[in-house]
Amino acid sequence: MVDKINESTRSKDWETLQSISHQLKGLGGSFGYTDITNVAKKIHDQARSHSGEGLDTLLHELNQQLQLIMNENQDTRKAI
Repeated sequence: MVDKINESTRSKDWETLQSISHQLKGLGGSFGYTDITNVAKKIHDQARSHSGEGLDTLLHELNQQLQLIMNENQDTRKAI
């Protein structure tokens, strides 16, 4: 999913970026990851307005949040 977001951003495929960020926004909310939901919403809003301004920063933030989640999950598995 993140690869598709990156690819859509590079190619300025706003429709795909809107769709994927919308899905990610919902997934974040479903699992209680509000930081993911918030970043995905910002990406979705930028895609809707066909603006690439600030997307690099948002993608970096998204990747950081996803890495934190992956690290948390690894720590949880080690504890079990």
